Amino acid sequence: MTTTFFFLLGTLLLLMRTAFFPALPEWLGRPDIHLILIVFISLHLNIWSSTFIILLLGLILDIVSGIFGGLYPITLLLLMMGIRFLSQKLIIKDRAPQIPVVLLSYLFINTIIYLTTTIVTTGESLPWDWRPVLFQMFVLGILTMPCFSLFVFLNKWLLSEKTIFPFRRKSGGNRFKVQR
Repeated sequence: MTTTFFFLLGTLLLLMRTAFFPALPEWLGRPDIHLILIVFISLHLNIWSSTFIILLLGLILDIVSGIFGGLYPITLLLLMMGIRFLSQKLIIKDRAPQIPVVLLSYLFINTIIYLTTTIVTTGESLPWDWRPVLFQMFVLGILTMPCFSLFVFLNKWLLSEKTIFPFRRKSGGNRFKVQR
């Protein structure tokens, strides 16, 4: 249930990134909120669910805005493995290190994509401008804590027994037994 919900939420965030955020003015920023979800999934879901969700979201991101096939899924899976490795050695599930983890993840993804496209493209080198990257990191830093709080709330709500989803409720026994 949580896997399906977070996959649909990630798909919605990717659609917002590709359809809604480019229409915003540039001074407002175009945040990659799906990256916050990917870091959350890497930290809080089990290995199989997080790998499945991140691979599918990477494929969707690759289809929508990818330059080279398979670049986003591989980068996101490497990011997930790095975050899971760090979460075993360091305490990064607490609130304090969440913002630096998201910001370093943003830098990691942009660096890998920039280096790969620079190496693979022939001829000229692509320009790297720090100003928009730092601005996007600033916007992500502001949005990280509210998004993480929302994702934690949704995860706890989905795992609780008192959800509104009918297939999550426990049945009270045999419904077809004749009552006398």
